Amino acid sequence: MLFQYNETLPTIIVEHYPQVLESYREFGNIVIKGFDRENYIYKCILAVEYIEGATELIFSKERYYELIVDNLDIYNYIIKYSIFRNGEFLVKI
Repeated sequence: MLFQYNETLPTIIVEHYPQVLESYREFGNIVIKGFDRENYIYKCILAVEYIEGATELIFSKERYYELIVDNLDIYNYIIKYSIFRNGEFLVKI
């Protein structure tokens, strides 16, 4: 075990990802993971374009933004394929 648990490591990380204590590599893969800003900016712009451009919204725009944030895995999967990259489709599902 490379790291000894102490109060400086957030408890929630250790509870959910105990492998961070095994090596610096594991710690880096989980905690200090690279962040592709351009990719996330692109995804945010798509979300704004889809929601602001939608003509038939059942919920408030804020609710749609919350749904995207709460379901990023699904959103990422949907926009990965150009056939699904459609604002009306995204808002309706």
